[in-house]
Amino acid sequence: LILDDPRDDYSKRRTGPRTPWSELEDNWTDKAFRRRFRMTKDSFAKLCGNIEESVGIGVFRSEKHEQSRKKHRLNEAWNVQGGVISGEIKVAAYLRILGGASYLDVSDIYSIHELSTYRVFYEVTAWVNETFSFDFNLTDLARLKSI
Repeated sequence: LILDDPRDDYSKRRTGPRTPWSELEDNWTDKAFRRRFRMTKDSFAKLCGNIEESVGIGVFRSEKHEQSRKKHRLNEAWNVQGGVISGEIKVAAYLRILGGASYLDVSDIYSIHELSTYRVFYEVTAWVNETFSFDFNLTDLARLKSI
């Protein structure tokens, strides 16, 4: 029995506010953004807009929507890790995982807890299935393997 497992050391957990999507996006040139997400910034914004329209503002929780709600919250409650993950951050994390990134890297880049990256991935998969029509369900693994 190991009692001092460093993976359980919550004192080393990052704290502070999550970097907003708008700040992350502004840090990347158009070329760097396209390399990361395989689409332009405009295409990414359209994708997020389509998803938000389909699943609803309260489900997608865009950065803009959450910032407008921030006025009604205590600043200390807003500025901690573990708070709301904006829809844009979720879609970005989803696309990076689809592009081959490790869930650990995605966790570090977007300040999402490692275990939450899987929840985010499956949540965005459901959003994509709800937003766009396909000839088959994207969660049908047998169908995907046959393609």
